[in-house]
Amino acid sequence: MFYNSILKRNLDLHSRTNDARKALDNDVILHYRCFKQTWSNTNAIWDHPDAISGQGFTTERVAVFYGKKGSAAVFVAGVLAYVIDHPNQKFKDDVHANNMTYANVAKDVYERSFHHTHDFWETIK
Repeated sequence: MFYNSILKRNLDLHSRTNDARKALDNDVILHYRCFKQTWSNTNAIWDHPDAISGQGFTTERVAVFYGKKGSAAVFVAGVLAYVIDHPNQKFKDDVHANNMTYANVAKDVYERSFHHTHDFWETIK
């Protein structure tokens, strides 16, 4: 109970909380993590037409919000970079290492695959 009240108060103070809730289809935000990261290609950080263009190093603040349903929203410099619906272990490892990938490849790298070589019904017998 005490932990939840501190968490709620801290989330409400974060400037991106409402944006994250919208990005995650109004899911309840469980927690978030913030860190600074440096990229070598400023053009590939954001995957939208208004992206900053250029070559060089840039350091920006990254905020990763986790929804109760399992999705995660990644903000770079206060702008929504991407949403991962089913994060895989690579996503969790990269968040822990403070080293997120670029938006243009994020879905391919971080989205958990549900394709299995075994038939689902065979595994639950």
